[in-house]
Amino acid sequence: MDEVPDGPRLGRGGTITVRVTSMNGSSSAWSKAGLIVKASLTQGSAYAAMMVTGGHGVRMQWAVRGQSRVVGRWAGTDLNGPAPGDGYHQLPGGGFTVSGTGDIAPAVPAGGGGGSVTSALAGTFAGLIAVIVVGTVFITAEYRPGVHRSPGAGGADLAGTRSTLAPVHGVHLGLLAVRSMPDETSDDDALRASLREIGHADGIAAVRRLSGGVIADAWLITWADGTSAVGKIVNSAAPDLFRTEADGLAALRGTGHLATPDVLAVTDRLLLLEALVPRDDSAGSWEAFARDMAGAHRAVVSDRFGWPCDGYLGRLRQVNTWTANEHEFFAEHRLLRYLTEPPAEQALTADDRRALERLCARLPELIPPMPAVLTHGDLWTGNLVSQPGGRITVIDPAVSYTWAEVDLSMLWGNARPPASDRFFAVYQELNPSPPGWAERMPVLHLRELLSSIAHFGPAASYDLGRVRDTLGPFYQR
Repeated sequence: MDEVPDGPRLGRGGTITVRVTSMNGSSSAWSKAGLIVKASLTQGSAYAAMMVTGGHGVRMQWAVRGQSRVVGRWAGTDLNGPAPGDGYHQLPGGGFTVSGTGDIAPAVPAGGGGGSVTSALAGTFAGLIAVIVVGTVFITAEYRPGVHRSPGAGGADLAGTRSTLAPVHGVHLGLLAVRSMPDETSDDDALRASLREIGHADGIAAVRRLSGGVIADAWLITWADGTSAVGKIVNSAAPDLFRTEADGLAALRGTGHLATPDVLAVTDRLLLLEALVPRDDSAGSWEAFARDMAGAHRAVVSDRFGWPCDGYLGRLRQVNTWTANEHEFFAEHRLLRYLTEPPAEQALTADDRRALERLCARLPELIPPMPAVLTHGDLWTGNLVSQPGGRITVIDPAVSYTWAEVDLSMLWGNARPPASDRFFAVYQELNPSPPGWAERMPVLHLRELLSSIAHFGPAASYDLGRVRDTLGPFYQR
């Protein structure tokens, strides 16, 4: 750093290891301690940080520039993208840059005042260093210009991290991909008890926790005979949650076009699925998936929008009331329905609500008439795995009959690998959308962003910023 002339220098490809041995104080789930790298010691300068939190595992935070906005953003420990030069999509259409300010940027006098990194972490930042950690946590990160990448990229866990903290689980918040703990983290005793209820607890050789979703713990179970399965358990959710998920998988497979994992067993607390492999991100696999998805969207069409029963998007109920009017369905059951959730009431202002209502009133001008087709409903890359041969396979659906472009918007609006561009090119050849489909993606993606805000409130700050960007023309000046 220029303000610390005698300090160490980190060259290209260098490594920093931070050893966090003990922290005491506040029990806040968002307390933070670890490493912050800043462009300078001036308040508000660009930064990136890697740290342990009180209740949300190991995190990376940095400041990114999204459109004309400068925002702080949380990212998951699974930020294992290809190396720079591979064009990894952290934002739609490109990578990310470190710039701007965020809630952990130290407050120090302008110009630095000859301060040091140590003093910069005092004062404002000191109030945030309050995490109870048992044992020792090492955070090792490979630094390269323009991208963070942990060693051994591609694995499910953060390479180079050893911790006695409880394992973290993936939570999808639109483009904001964070990692969080379920409200009640289950140990494998709960899993084994659920397996015992269905007669599958004998002969288990190994159980390994996997990165799961916002509502469940996911485990890879291996039996002594070499067979394996993925078990999902949940402690506090609706009793029909897993059965609804299993029914959705069956509906998608029933199109004859989409691959889904076999459902081996389902109860109120357990969903046992065929174990598959990580998603194959080759161009060929994405092209084949475009054919699968286009075929599914063409195969099953309804004269109404909705579904025979409500479903779930995350922990929240997805309202699927049958509706003849397509714009009314999307406005009432995919956008406005989230405004009454308490976290959304905390995060959204009266101006935000009025702007959303104005957008909904103009949906017939923004979205052309399109048929109601069977959609996956939560089609982001985190819900795509692969068959051993590489065929992309869908998991965790939130099915309904609605516009096919709702599925497209989920992929379009979230972080995705470069090869997925082939998906959109091939899909549009096989099942063309009305003209201007790409311009409609932000409007359709409001559903996912509002769902994130309805789950996490003001903590989903990046999604909140994107909502306001999309609603920009609908605020009263």
